[in-house]
This record gives sequence, C-alpha cells and structure tokens, in this order.
Amino acid sequence: MKSDWTYRDLIDLSFFSNLDNEVDQAQLHKRDRSIYLAENLEKQEKGKKELLQQWLRRRRREVSPDTGGASPGSIVHDALSLLTSILLGVGLISGMAAGISFFSYSGTTPVNVFHFLFIFIFSQLALYVFLLVSAMLRLLGTRQLPSVIVLMYGALMSFCTRRIARPIMAKLSAEQRYACEQTLGLIRKNRSSYGPLLFWPLFTLSQLVMVAFNTGLLAATLFRIVTSDIAFGWQSTIQFTSPVIYKGVQIFAYPWSWLIPEHYGYPSLSEIEGSQIVLKEGIYHLATRDLVSWWPFLILCLLVYTLLPRFLLLLLGRLRRHRSLQRFFAKSPESLRIVQRMTTPLLSTQAAPLEPRDSGSRISDEHQENHPFSPMPEYALTLLIPVDIKQLCEPPELIARLRRQGFLIDRHEIIFTDYASDQAVLEKLGNCSWQGNNGLLILFEAWMVPIQDSLLFLKELRSAVGNHTPIYVGLIGRNQDDRILTRPTVQESNIWRQKLAGLGDAFLLVQEVYTTDDT
Repeated sequence: MKSDWTYRDLIDLSFFSNLDNEVDQAQLHKRDRSIYLAENLEKQEKGKKELLQQWLRRRRREVSPDTGGASPGSIVHDALSLLTSILLGVGLISGMAAGISFFSYSGTTPVNVFHFLFIFIFSQLALYVFLLVSAMLRLLGTRQLPSVIVLMYGALMSFCTRRIARPIMAKLSAEQRYACEQTLGLIRKNRSSYGPLLFWPLFTLSQLVMVAFNTGLLAATLFRIVTSDIAFGWQSTIQFTSPVIYKGVQIFAYPWSWLIPEHYGYPSLSEIEGSQIVLKEGIYHLATRDLVSWWPFLILCLLVYTLLPRFLLLLLGRLRRHRSLQRFFAKSPESLRIVQRMTTPLLSTQAAPLEPRDSGSRISDEHQENHPFSPMPEYALTLLIPVDIKQLCEPPELIARLRRQGFLIDRHEIIFTDYASDQAVLEKLGNCSWQGNNGLLILFEAWMVPIQDSLLFLKELRSAVGNHTPIYVGLIGRNQDDRILTRPTVQESNIWRQKLAGLGDAFLLVQEVYTTDDT
C-alpha cells in the first residue's frame, strides 16, 4: 500500500535541498543514482512517489545516523503531535468546565434556553459564516488567516519545537544544525511560500480543538441533566409570542424532525407556552412536564449544529491537506530533479553528443561511455534564453549542453530583447497547457546581481504559467576563455537564493547550470 505524504517529508525535502545547495551537480547525480541502483528500484518498477520516498528514507539514515534518523521533519512532526495533544486536552476540559458552570442550577430560576443557544449554538453558527466568508476571500485571492490565530499557533508551535529539538539538535553536526535552523526559519518567515500547505494544518487543528470542546460540552450537559433536576424555560424583554418561538424551534429542528417527532425531538406549542418565565409570577405555577421538554432539543442542537459540522470541516481539512501535499510533491522542482537524477544513467563527459535514445530502451550504467542519457520525457522544459546569453552560445548548442546536466528541452524562447517581445513571450506561455510535469528553465548570469526588472519578470512569468508550474532559475558563471556554462561562485549563488526567497514561491528553484567540461 502506498504511504501518503506527510509534513515530515515536506520539511525534510527542504532540509536536504539546503544541504545540497553547495554540492557539485555531478556528485549529486552520482549519489542519487547510486541510491536508485543500490535499492534495486529499477527492477521493482517504482513510480515517482515511491522513488522520492525511498530517497528521503535513505537520506535520513545517511545524514543523521546518531539520532536514529531524526531530522527537522521529525522535530516538527513530534512538536505538532505534542501541540495537538495539548490543545485537545485543553478543548475537552474547557468544554466540560463551560457545561458544568452553565448548568450550576440553584433550583429557584429555570435555565434560560436563549442563553444556552446564544452562547453555545449561535456563536458557532456565526463562526461558520466567518469561515465561509474567509473561504470566499481566499478564492478571490485574499489569503490571510486571522492574525491572532496565527500568532497563537505560532507561539505554541515554537515552544513545542524547542522542547523537542534540543536533544536532537545536540547530536547533529554544525553543518546539519545550520541547515536545520535555516529550513525551520525559512518556513516560519515565509508562510506564504507554501500557501495552503500551511493553511490546512492550522484549519484542521482548529476543528480538532472545537470537536474536543463540543464533546466536553455535550458530556457535561448530559451529566448535569442525568444527575440533576434541571428546569428549562424561556424569557426575553422583547415580547415574543409562543407561536413565534414555536416556529423558530421548528426551523432549528428541521434536520431531525423527520426522524424524531414533536414532544421527543423538540417542545410542542403547548409546552413552549407552559415554559415561559414571567419574572413577577415565579416558576411555581409552571408544570414540570413543560420545564423539562427543552433538553432533547438542546442536546440535538449540540449534535447537529456543533459536533456534526466540525466533523465535516475536519474531514474537509484533511482531504484538502492531503491534496495540497500530493500536488506539491508532484510538481515541486526539488522533487522532479531528485527523481530525474535517480532515474537518469550516469554519462561520460568525453562522449560525443548523440541523438536521444528511445525511452523504452535501457542501458546499464556500466556501458554508458558512448551513450549520453536522455531524461524522462515528462520532465521536458521550456528554455528561456536572455538575449545576452544567446550571443555567447546559440540555442542548439546550449540545449545540447543542458542535456548533459539532465535537462530535456523541448522548446526555447528568447527574452529580454525588448518590452514588447517579452510581453509576447509571456502571453504565449500563458496560453500553453501546463498540466503535466513540464516546467520552465530561465537562464541568468549569476555574477549579475538580481535587479528589480528580473524579479518583476519572474513574477509576471509565475502569473502567466500558474502557481504550480515548476520554474528553474538556472545560474551560469562568468564566460572565461570562450567557455560557457561555467559554475557560479558560492557567494553569487547565495545572493540569488536569498533574493529569490523573498518572492515566496515554493515552485521556484535556483539551480546552478554548468557542465563538467566548462568548469
């Protein structure tokens, strides 16, 4: 059975990607290919999902053997589990305390059902309306959670993370601790980078807390009803008539009235008239049958209007969270490049470029000297070449060189010629279908600091191709002695990564583009 993606996998993917930022691409290819061959994954005919999960398991064992495979993802997973347990306990106890305190009945004045409905039922119905409005705003492009909720969860999550991370971090190397802190820091700082990936866990956790609260409230209500002689009535300064109250009760009881009839599921008109409280007359003239007729209605209101919607919202949150994770790992640039390195045979840089071989044929890595690889066709990219780079190397030669690093280019466009041409390219890309794993590779000279025009173009490019299309920012070093696709310096790459991180784009990946014969 295929296992689902988790937030542990998400964070660990970012962590290991940070560790690999400064590693030579040839070494990464050799390492990931060895994982693929050592695990006999080719013979098992694993899909992309299983390949990436196997890669994560292997990397966890290799990077943190002293901690039993613990990683930043494990830290966050354990912290989230601890936070969930704490909040579930708080919600359950709060619900029970609210119910018991509300039904502290002295026996002289009946419990006003209006108080119960407004405090425990109408207030939650108002929250549902708030959630509906928030969902509509998100569909319109406004994606902000209430700041109080974000701050509260953020503070609690940070506390739990520190408590769990302290003993694990002590066993990591200095480089691993830095990468771990950088990963967790980037996720905290750039919440918008992961969009719904971080929204739905908070949403699901909120529904879990409310399920616990309502469960505690229901248990306390039943306990007080069973163990106490509680009278219920209704009164208001506004002179509502009994038929008006009866009509409102019928409307609220509509979801269960077809199954549980009047007298059993909600009070009748005569019982409502008999439970009206008139302050100057007291309760001695009221009949017990009328005063206790309200409790089934209140219990069913708790079940139908508080617990049931929360369970449905909890199910919705889990489904959307699952879908968001599946979409992220299916389209994430890091995921695609890892799987590509695993499934692409190693090549000899001394080989002469040949035509890509048939995707159905396979050649073992031991006989690759004269057979350059062809990446899997589902990873085909559209290459965007700035006009300055085109002057250094014509597109056919550039595409051939990129193949040697594992990029399969199916088409190319020239950019940064002039404003009108760039807008035409953006419009053309916007009209393309990006349903598969195809993406874009846009080249930049790393030694040129990213300027505002370049960042603006990347934003317009993202708007044109959609939020989940992988975009690789390919960095090349200085052209030296007529050599192209040279490796950028570490400082140049770090500047670009820091600058592009501010765009908050989870599907934008900085990739050093160079070939071994050019370094």
